[in-house]
Amino acid sequence: MRFTSRSFVIGTLAVSAIALAGNDMQSRPGGVGPGLGNGADGGQLPIEDQFEQTFPGGQLLKNGTHLRRVWGRQFSWGATPHESAEKFVKKWSSLWGVPFSQLCEVGVNANGDHLTQVGGVEGAGDFTMVSWSQQVRGVPVFRAGVWGMVGNEANHPLVLAGGTLKALGNFPQTIADRDLSASTIDPAVYGREALNQFNAPPEVNSPRYVVWAGVDAQTVEPKLAVEFTATGGSALDSVNYQKMLYVVDADTGAVLHQESLILHGTAQAQVNALATTGMKAAACNTTAVTGLPYVRVLFGSTTVYADATGRATFNYTGTAAQTVNPSTLTGRYFTVQDSSGTAVQSVSSQSVNDGAVGTFQYASTTSQYTRSQIDTYYHANRVRDHLLRYSPGFPGIGGGQTMVIKNGVSGNCNAFYDGNINFYPSGGGCNNTGFATVVHHEYGHHIVSSAGSGQQQYGEGFSDVMGVLLSDESQLGVGFYSSTCTSGIRNAQNTCVGTQTGSTCGTGIHSWGQVLSGCFWDLRNQLIAAYPGDTRGRLSTDPANGVADYRDILSYLATNSVLAHAGQSDIWTDITVDVLTLDDAPSQGGNNNIGDGSPNYARIATAFGNHGLTAPALSLFTITSPAAPSTIDPAGGDTIDVVITPVTGTAQTGSQKLFVRTGTSGAFTGTVMANVGGNTWRGTFPATSCNATVQYYFEVKNISGTAVNDPPTAPASVFTTKAITPGGTVTVVSEDFATTDGGFVVTGTPFSGLGGWEWAVPSGRSCNAPSTPSKCFITGKPIATGTCNDLDGGPTILTSPVYDLSGSAAAEVSFQTFYLVTGTGNTSDPLVCKVSNNGGSNWVTMLSLTSSGSWTTRTFNIADYVALTSNMMFRFEAADTGTDNTLVCGIDNFSINTISCGIEGDLDGDGNVGPSDLAVLLLDFGVCPGCAADLDGSGVVDDGDISLLLLLYTS
Repeated sequence: MRFTSRSFVIGTLAVSAIALAGNDMQSRPGGVGPGLGNGADGGQLPIEDQFEQTFPGGQLLKNGTHLRRVWGRQFSWGATPHESAEKFVKKWSSLWGVPFSQLCEVGVNANGDHLTQVGGVEGAGDFTMVSWSQQVRGVPVFRAGVWGMVGNEANHPLVLAGGTLKALGNFPQTIADRDLSASTIDPAVYGREALNQFNAPPEVNSPRYVVWAGVDAQTVEPKLAVEFTATGGSALDSVNYQKMLYVVDADTGAVLHQESLILHGTAQAQVNALATTGMKAAACNTTAVTGLPYVRVLFGSTTVYADATGRATFNYTGTAAQTVNPSTLTGRYFTVQDSSGTAVQSVSSQSVNDGAVGTFQYASTTSQYTRSQIDTYYHANRVRDHLLRYSPGFPGIGGGQTMVIKNGVSGNCNAFYDGNINFYPSGGGCNNTGFATVVHHEYGHHIVSSAGSGQQQYGEGFSDVMGVLLSDESQLGVGFYSSTCTSGIRNAQNTCVGTQTGSTCGTGIHSWGQVLSGCFWDLRNQLIAAYPGDTRGRLSTDPANGVADYRDILSYLATNSVLAHAGQSDIWTDITVDVLTLDDAPSQGGNNNIGDGSPNYARIATAFGNHGLTAPALSLFTITSPAAPSTIDPAGGDTIDVVITPVTGTAQTGSQKLFVRTGTSGAFTGTVMANVGGNTWRGTFPATSCNATVQYYFEVKNISGTAVNDPPTAPASVFTTKAITPGGTVTVVSEDFATTDGGFVVTGTPFSGLGGWEWAVPSGRSCNAPSTPSKCFITGKPIATGTCNDLDGGPTILTSPVYDLSGSAAAEVSFQTFYLVTGTGNTSDPLVCKVSNNGGSNWVTMLSLTSSGSWTTRTFNIADYVALTSNMMFRFEAADTGTDNTLVCGIDNFSINTISCGIEGDLDGDGNVGPSDLAVLLLDFGVCPGCAADLDGSGVVDDGDISLLLLLYTS
């Protein structure tokens, strides 16, 4: 498959306000960003074109047609991380072809967390990941979700988004009338093919309905499916033991997808072990005594858990000695079991006096089984602690969950993860696999699972990365084979280069995984020279006098990047984008805008590029500008400031230009902008016609003559404003229908007598009302049960009062529409907007809407359809008269603005500039800021204004 990246130079200009769920978006903190106008026919631009114009500098990273990441700048702001992310996702989930109504506030991660802290220290995350999963009628879409990464700073900017959402087309209608309760799941059907893979009837767990639409970048026809797990044999029987995840067709039982949940493999990590020193297998190293972290200790009948150093403290009433008894290797987070028949180690209890410390020592032994018990317990706790040091809010890890560590599993030369971690004894040419880096690798699979990702090549690669982070060594599993204590089974110091389907080191998932471990190992080497530091580092809980340590930075980037991989199982360039976004966090010295790079951009680009995970190229310059002004003065002189920041280029003198044209065709005229300090440049709009559409863009060239434009594709894409005489815009009506119906009248009777236009608060999810509760006009009578009736028959007609628009040079009508249709034959059931300029005797269609969507603002230049008169009316027609569909329509926030193009200097409004206007000016003589007579805008009506007026005389 082919990856593409749609990229735009940074800037923030746009055309006009666009509405989200009934509320205007802002172009700065508090909203999603600048918005867009509509086409001449009132329809919206394609969603990716909208994105391009709304977010200059924003980028879409796609695998074929599948969108993987949205990155490159700040995209939305809000009072909370949830508000910021929701604003973005509500509008832009359609980038994935998925309506916001299919999303619910449940993450794809193991906990289903909607809010997850990413990065940071001691619970104070650098980011909040806000996640949604996709569902239809309460049925989850398999591993489908979307998330936004929001900076934990003022205004909470969203700086990265990703998703595995699936465009389902008309599939939701195919299950509209189906009973989806769990009781209708038929074991005889869903087990028809899958369970034949087992030698004996397996144990089946957690069957549930899901929607199957593929994984990762697959595009398959959506089907109603059943997801379940099946376990055959046991962990003691390595030949017959299977634990499989299945997704099968709900009607036929055909297997659509299956995964083994037993993930064999080895890995390494840097952990100080109890008993065995170093990172190698126990057979290759000596033993030493080290505290057992978080072990359970009984003080009498009271349970206390030790700290990370193995010290348990019990506060009690009185001074009597306490009987103290540590557990048999059971702790707060892990419990050791042994399948070999060897008893799990224990120690004798002691009586410990008040104020004294009792020292307990698990027996020193040369038995491979007892050493494996200690080593696996110790290293499992160390790798868990390491993860939480750099990602304190990681889902499924930070709570009190207990994992089983199984030692002495029947077989040899392996280890695996199946929800617990399992290790084999020596034999078959291999040492006991219960040692440091193997433990880190298997727990790495648990980290991947908890983040909500599939395993496969990514699971193997990231699990190897955990070994690199903890050991700071490239070899993984040193001493795995009994013939050597100097080499391992994989090496992160490699030259593996990834393609979409495999790597130069092989197509197996372990070989593919070396691509990812190679990226992080190369990055480690890139960071060493820049950040030699000390072992405390800036992310340490004791950072006094510490400087950035390369291992801190590497661990921060690696552990937090797995959260962005939720729902995916492959390895590709979106991982590079994720790592760059994390690197650009303010806590790392960045600015949450990777379009202009990140503190370690060059190092990350080099390391990941060595292995085929190419970093996005940086711009020559970034151009950051304000939202497009809603209007400019046709007399000229209005200015606009932009910030042009060199990234990899040097600007050619005099190349910073503002290009402007009147209208929507013809040549642009460029003028050099003036530097007003630093990287800020000021452009000036020329004089133009009143009520004219004005289009413009910016340009800067490097010394070689290569141009960078804003918008990036200018002049094909441009910014647009309107030339309106100051004070020439008048709001005729602005009705939000919150407290009044605005004088609108409903006529026409639907077939059923219900479902016609009604002024009401929408109810029921299918109505998809604006987020702020308010009345609007809606079809489908709201009822107490919180559902919406279907509109049948019709038409039902909503008609406005009469408005006087005579004498206006131009007028615009704006309103919000909601349109939801399910079934077939949609084009026979449009939502139609019409305009009349003769009091309703004749009507002209402005809009015929047939595509379902969320609340959308639509703006029309009325004169494009009819002449402006004193008898203007508007009406909205909805009907279900063709194929019987489920139909809901809505109208909200109706407004009309008129535009008058007066004659400059015509102060008395008689159409001429003459002595009577001079008389008006003299009446305002003196300090008079904002007065029409202040022709030169000085704030004072004086001799200068008299001179200007005389120059404008027409009679």
